[in-house]
Amino acid sequence: MSEQDPEANTKVNALYTIFEKHLYDFEDNEESEHAFVDKIVHDYLRHLVAKNIAVPRRWHAHIVEELRDQVRKMMVKKMYGCLSIEEFVMGQTDRPARRKASKKKYSKLY
Repeated sequence: MSEQDPEANTKVNALYTIFEKHLYDFEDNEESEHAFVDKIVHDYLRHLVAKNIAVPRRWHAHIVEELRDQVRKMMVKKMYGCLSIEEFVMGQTDRPARRKASKKKYSKLY
C-alpha cells in the first residue's frame, strides 16, 4: 500500500465535498433539481478559479455538462431510496451533525 498525500485526496474530493455541503444546507423546497445541480457546479467552478485552475472557454460548456452529470450521479447514489431532495433531507435523523461535518470539510477547500 502506498501513502497518499492528504492534500491530493482533498483535490479529488472537492466536487463531492461541495455537493455534500449544498445537500445538507438544502432548505428551499421550491428549488428545482436542475437549479440545485447548477448551484453545485457554479460553486465548484468558483473553487477551480480560487485554486488558479483555468477552464478554457471552448471547453467550458462541455465541462459544465460533465460536472452536471457527475453531480446527478452523486445525488442518485447518496439519496438512494428517496424520491426527492426534500425526502432525503427530512429523513436525516442526524442532520445537524452531518451539516456541521460537511461545512468543516467545505471550509478547508478555500
